[in-house]
Amino acid sequence: MILLVLLRSKACRWEFGYVRQPQLVHVYLPGGDKSPGRIVKWEELMDDAELCRRLFGEALDHTFQGDLDAEDPYGPTQSTLKQLKQMAKTAEEQEHQAWCELPFRQLAHNFAKNTFGEKSLEAVESAHELVAVYLQTGFPDRAQKIGEVLLQTTVDKFGKEDPGVAAALAKLGMAHGYLGDYTKKKDLLEGALRIQEQYGQLHIEVAATLTNLASAHGQLGELGRQKDLHERALTIKEQLYGKEHHLVAMTLKGLGIAHAQLGNFSQVKDLFERTLRIEEQHYGQEHPEVAATLTNLGIAHRKLVN
Repeated sequence: MILLVLLRSKACRWEFGYVRQPQLVHVYLPGGDKSPGRIVKWEELMDDAELCRRLFGEALDHTFQGDLDAEDPYGPTQSTLKQLKQMAKTAEEQEHQAWCELPFRQLAHNFAKNTFGEKSLEAVESAHELVAVYLQTGFPDRAQKIGEVLLQTTVDKFGKEDPGVAAALAKLGMAHGYLGDYTKKKDLLEGALRIQEQYGQLHIEVAATLTNLASAHGQLGELGRQKDLHERALTIKEQLYGKEHHLVAMTLKGLGIAHAQLGNFSQVKDLFERTLRIEEQHYGQEHPEVAATLTNLGIAHRKLVN
């Protein structure tokens, strides 16, 4: 219970994010009446539902007792899971990094599996959230492992054409990409895109998948296809947000890089000039994103001169 109390402290969450090596975090697991306790690794704890239950079972209920509404229609276990997820969200919002969110997402997923079952809706939702954080914190192997189970469970539970399947395919594709399997990344993202387009082509999730799919084609050397997909993503974002939005600038950068790889430096210059204008308005002139865009713009001008 002490660990949970500490994790509720912003300073402790920041410390977890600063270390950025969960394998260095160890937890004391008390023994029984006749057996001594032992020290276990945090990652071992998160992989073992029984160990997690022994350490956190009563602690979770006790820690959140003051937070729970007696009239909560979801019951105490649902409320505990909701609190864990809220703590994860708070950690991300306050510290602005997924590392501070990670321990809560791990604990929420373990708690959901152990309490409601691995194929429950609660476990599926927590798996989606954990895979996303694993991708952000540089654990694609763990994201792939959970993502494979998540995909199969979602297909079995909701059918092959469900939007949740598309989300699972997209996350699993990104995990494969980080692991260097760009063909698998492309295939999975194409599967995600096909499902997403059934629910409307003018959607931010479609744009995100198009952007990631463009990256896969670029990694496979299919530069023309990379450019075309970035252009499709740009069109969607412009219609959703307007042409001066900072999310549009991110896609402009991707399209600019695609044109640079094709040697189209006149287009590169135009795209990065437009990117620069948006970023200066959104971030200010001293922001690192602005500096990176200025560098790319300088390269484009040099290529045009030469």
